[in-house]
Amino acid sequence: MPQFYVYVFLDPRKKGVYKFGEFEFDYEPFYIGKGQGNRIDHHIKYYKITTNNRCKINKINKIIRLGYFPILLKVKDNLDEAEAFKIEKLLINLIGRYPNGPLTNMTDGGEGSYGLLHSEKTKKLLSEIHKTLQLGVNNPFYGKHHSKETIEKIRVKCRKASLGSKNAFYRKHHSKEMREKLSELKKKTYILISPDKQIYERKGMMEIANEFKLHYKTLTRFLDKGMIPLPKQKKKFSCIEIMNSVGWEVKIKE
Repeated sequence: MPQFYVYVFLDPRKKGVYKFGEFEFDYEPFYIGKGQGNRIDHHIKYYKITTNNRCKINKINKIIRLGYFPILLKVKDNLDEAEAFKIEKLLINLIGRYPNGPLTNMTDGGEGSYGLLHSEKTKKLLSEIHKTLQLGVNNPFYGKHHSKETIEKIRVKCRKASLGSKNAFYRKHHSKEMREKLSELKKKTYILISPDKQIYERKGMMEIANEFKLHYKTLTRFLDKGMIPLPKQKKKFSCIEIMNSVGWEVKIKE
């Protein structure tokens, strides 16, 4: 019999006494879930691609951007699936979903997909996504550094790989109209609104993309068009800059 558990994400910025029935937390809860195995770690590690829950993504982004990290806590473990569903629903009901409580859950709980078998195509896609997102402490090279000699070799190799006919733009030229447009984009001042509604003012679209690790083409595509949505094609998830751009808004300063 599979062993399930119910877990909670806590906001480390909001210390206090949060009591809900028999459950008590030292920090404000903002998400309740049910899982097994390493579900709790996987959920936070790949939160940008495993959910379309915009509220939860924005909450986690803001916590991380302020130098904290969500507190992950197992509330109850060694449960069968029916018990886990029951406690998950109970906790969500006790704490309350926004706007009636601090939880970012999209439903009242009790749903799940244990026993679901992915197709080979889906398995391959998920595998590629996970490989792409080996970031931070999940990357086997985390905390290590290339020597100066290795850095120089990589620089030379990358430069050679984009020279002459190997360059995708080889023997191509921007039209006069495009050159003028690119020049204007560099001169303009932009208002940038993050997913957690922080406002920045910067000059130059490429400078914005580099500073905030966002996708340049996505920013220009959605310029003055409101909040950048999730990409429609899942294969685009392989580009972390595109996923980082989701939820941002950029517009030209009048």
